[in-house]
Amino acid sequence: MEKLAPCRKFGGYPHENGLVFLREFDSFATLHNIMPYENQRRIAAFHLQLTGPALTWFNSLTFNDKSSWEKLNELFKRKYVNLDWQSPTIMLENEVFEHIKLSPGQALEDFYCQLVEKAQLLHKADHDILTKFIKGLPEKLAFFVRAGNHKDSNSALSAAKMGEAYGYRLHDEISVSAIKQQITPKAVVAEQNPSVVHELKSQIQDLTSAIQKLSAQSEQPRQQPQNRRQNYQNFRQSDYPKEQRDYNLNRRPENRPPFYCHACKGPQHFRRDCMWDGEGQANPSSQCQLCSQYGHSASHCLRFSSQQGNRQNPGDTGHAPSGDHP
Repeated sequence: MEKLAPCRKFGGYPHENGLVFLREFDSFATLHNIMPYENQRRIAAFHLQLTGPALTWFNSLTFNDKSSWEKLNELFKRKYVNLDWQSPTIMLENEVFEHIKLSPGQALEDFYCQLVEKAQLLHKADHDILTKFIKGLPEKLAFFVRAGNHKDSNSALSAAKMGEAYGYRLHDEISVSAIKQQITPKAVVAEQNPSVVHELKSQIQDLTSAIQKLSAQSEQPRQQPQNRRQNYQNFRQSDYPKEQRDYNLNRRPENRPPFYCHACKGPQHFRRDCMWDGEGQANPSSQCQLCSQYGHSASHCLRFSSQQGNRQNPGDTGHAPSGDHP
């Protein structure tokens, strides 16, 4: 069987219209010579047009529910067409019907058909369609239609088309009327406006002066290395005053004041590093031949005392007595 025309799929989602789908399916079945009394063929064709939740609903039906087209059609209408006011589909369609507006590139006929389709699903009167149609138009076009005091929605649609032709349809100050004006080039607008020309000339002058300054700086000769070193020294001397430079000079190791040991009174070492054994008389002017410290002689040096102890006790290695070992 040759396919004459496709049929729109139905998924059973809240934004889909079950009644419109049934009408399209009837036309599809008529084109393909699927009569209502041919239950098996019509149910099979209906099954192939379902997707999503609607297909899940169809598969959950019993064999008795799918035995005749009349029974299946009644179950489908009960599920997706005859909806109560608490149904998610009705709530969604009502929300769209209350807040729908004409888009900038949308035709007036398309906007009107959307309102009529949703009004039929919600069982709205023509007066409600008229009110929502005028409310969804742009401000100036809505004022033009409202001034005609129309009684039905069809006359309001005709008035809206007339207002669009006269240029009353404006979206964000952009005219979408059928009679379009010739667009003036920007160059002509700038030439006709003296303030724009003056601003452009001032910007050109500022750019010219900036380029001249850059070229003058690039033509200056470079400084010699010795001049740069001299400038650096002058900068260092000008950066630090004389008192600060003298203070930094005095902090050098060769200019530090001498310090003495508190034990032997010898210079250039601290008490914690003193090698004097504490016996005899300390002499700050004496220099030890073993440790090179001032303040004691070699006979009173800790190194000498340790050497003498090792000579008197050659077996003493600092370990525990041999009797303690196993």
